[in-house]
Amino acid sequence: MLQADVHVRTPSDTTTEALCRIGELYGIEAGIRGKSAAERLAIRQEKAVPLLTALEGWLREKQKTLSRHSELSKAFAYALNQWDALKLYLREITDTEHAGNVPPLTQ
Repeated sequence: MLQADVHVRTPSDTTTEALCRIGELYGIEAGIRGKSAAERLAIRQEKAVPLLTALEGWLREKQKTLSRHSELSKAFAYALNQWDALKLYLREITDTEHAGNVPPLTQ
């Protein structure tokens, strides 16, 4: 998402807010560590989905106000281009699903 080095090089209220929003998602993950897969999924659906939805809208609105050549605009564009992949973390991927993506070993 937002690369922290963009914030370090050019800190602003926008970069600070972006990192705070992302930090909220990390806080949820820290809170569900060690819980069952079903509990993690339920908590992500309850707490992370609304935050992630709000973050996406916020990124899109903020990006409209930025020069498209700015580092921050590029970081936001990258995050938005990766959005479908990012949303995968909201699901609980089972071993069966994961195994289907691993190529078989050959001798």
